[in-house]
Amino acid sequence: MIRYFSQLKTYKYDIENVKGHHKQKDGTYKCEKYGNNILTFDIECSSAWLENNTVIGYRKGEDSEYWNSLEPLALCYIWQFSIDGVVYYGRELKDFINLLKDLPADVKFIIWVHNLSYEFQFLCNILTWKEVFARTPHKPMKCTSVEFPNIEFRCSYMLTRLSLESWGNQLGVQKMVGDLDYDVIRTPITPLTETELKYCEQDCLVVDAGIRYYLKKYKKQRKIPLTQTGTVRKEVKDLLTADKMYVRKIKKLVPDKPSEYARLQQIFAGGYTHANQMYSGKLIDELIEHYDFASSYPTVMIAEKYPMSKWYYNGVNEIHEEDFDDMAFIFYLKFYNLESVSFNTYIQSSKVSGKKMKYDNGRVLSAEYLEIYVTEQDYITICNNYTWSDMEVVRVWRCKKDYLPKPFMEYILELYANKTELKDVVGKEDLYLQSKQYINSMYGMCVTALIQSDVKYDDGEWNIKPLTEDDVEKKLKKLSDYHDKEKHYFLSYSWGCWVTAYARRNLWKCIESCDHDILYCDTDSIFVRGHQDFGWYNEEITEKLRKACEVRELDFEKTRPYTPKGKQKPLGVFDKEDDCCQFKTLGAKRYVERRASDGKLHLTVSGINKGAVELLDDDIDKFADGFDFNKDADCVTKKLCTYLDDIPDVVYPDGYCSNYKHGINLRNAGYNLSMTDEYKNLIHYMEYDISEVPEQFVNHLRGTWIKRGDING
Repeated sequence: MIRYFSQLKTYKYDIENVKGHHKQKDGTYKCEKYGNNILTFDIECSSAWLENNTVIGYRKGEDSEYWNSLEPLALCYIWQFSIDGVVYYGRELKDFINLLKDLPADVKFIIWVHNLSYEFQFLCNILTWKEVFARTPHKPMKCTSVEFPNIEFRCSYMLTRLSLESWGNQLGVQKMVGDLDYDVIRTPITPLTETELKYCEQDCLVVDAGIRYYLKKYKKQRKIPLTQTGTVRKEVKDLLTADKMYVRKIKKLVPDKPSEYARLQQIFAGGYTHANQMYSGKLIDELIEHYDFASSYPTVMIAEKYPMSKWYYNGVNEIHEEDFDDMAFIFYLKFYNLESVSFNTYIQSSKVSGKKMKYDNGRVLSAEYLEIYVTEQDYITICNNYTWSDMEVVRVWRCKKDYLPKPFMEYILELYANKTELKDVVGKEDLYLQSKQYINSMYGMCVTALIQSDVKYDDGEWNIKPLTEDDVEKKLKKLSDYHDKEKHYFLSYSWGCWVTAYARRNLWKCIESCDHDILYCDTDSIFVRGHQDFGWYNEEITEKLRKACEVRELDFEKTRPYTPKGKQKPLGVFDKEDDCCQFKTLGAKRYVERRASDGKLHLTVSGINKGAVELLDDDIDKFADGFDFNKDADCVTKKLCTYLDDIPDVVYPDGYCSNYKHGINLRNAGYNLSMTDEYKNLIHYMEYDISEVPEQFVNHLRGTWIKRGDING
């Protein structure tokens, strides 16, 4: 790594002249210059706190209240900039301005920053932002400054959704981990060792290698999409919109009115993630089987039919299940005296309104009155798992269903085959990784919001401009205009809603077959007591795939590719994973398992890294209500991020005087396995026989207890 002192003034840049799109008054087109050199930027910073006018560093052992009482500080102590793999550095952030001045002012450059949201906050000290593009506050995807409008900072994390360590491992460029002690206060005048400088250099080299990888495909940096989903969006868009008839048809599927779009948003739900109330908080130490769908979302995108016409209401508010195969439905329903009759509860509380509702960890257990919008697939699951005294069908919207377009289905099968056949094949690593990433993005493209609120950054403030009904109506009209050049809408939003609905229905078919033995479910997998046989499901999904392939004239064998070792991997089957000998859950996204294959505990807790399992000391009983994943334990990597915009002028312990106002303070954060009183009361009563439970709670759990009695004979 080289100390920067104006080396870029004499650098030989790779500059390309590109003809502009807009004709000038003299009839010519202005040429724009683009720099093809790969530029990256990174910083290292210290977090500190002001206590009694003294700057202190982080000390382990102090509680969160202590740190909350102090004024947080942040300081950049070194910046790194690379050009074509050569890394330069400077110690004072304001000196980075000199480097930017040395870049040709008439050439457009992209500077890649991994996790731009972090560097952006510190760059606010030296740059005034002209244009900032973001979809959520504090998460800029790209930005340009008033001082250097020819230079665009762009976020490479949004492109990969990988940490630098994971990206480096993929590329064969290792990020150095563990060489910097972030609790030590460093300033621009703190001497750095060779090891510390090497650590700083490596991050730029990882990003440089990553952009080189993308250039193999996109050739020019300006052609690289902003996001991970964007990389596959272009391929699918080009594939489908080449057919003008397809464009005409898909434009007709744009929601007609804001109310229709709002309805689709209301029925959309993600995967089903939930713990069986009967076993929550309890140690299960017998045979536990773990099953996982093979590519759940791609499976239903091949096997099932989707909304393919305009939605309409014909005045008939009736439900006829025999129509479900060829028609898609949105039902607006009102239930009275709704009760769950299963150990696992389906209805998502955030999607309903009602009176006197009882909850099971975010799911509706019972309700005196409940209103809900559902697809026909959700309706089937509700019918199978709830009872009610009365149901009012308020409104029914319908449209015709059919399989997805043949080119789209062919592409999904091609990606699945590549993902299966090319794993660990020498020389095919790039195509394997691309196929794996692309197939995981297929569903995400369908449910990308059609209309998004504008996120603005003005004068140091982040603001979200709320969408008005008029805004939505204008955007929908533009999307549906066949003559408009914009081809943003090339997949129907309705399709995405039904992808997850079908996937939930498939999962619930398996849940319903062994309801009382289910321990935990997460989108496309289940943990279940004892030995189970899901052969019936695998036969069913295989026949659905076969039928879809026949109708669309696709090669069915493409749904059943082989691995390089000769093992067949049929699409969609419920695969058996490693058995467990111990399992314990405390609710959604909180469980620990001991796998029979290695005898080790494996932790899954939302927001906590898997390595934090060390704190359990191999004792699964410690995973209980109130257990604290200590923020200062070495194995806990969670951080609390505080955005700062009015840092006071301070003098650091080594005498460095800082007047920087903007930065991000990071400190250790833990996690406490607390459970709500309502949830604890619910699972507490599962310890008793029905004769011991108060009558009012029996009513609350009526369906569940009846089913439990049947099972016990």
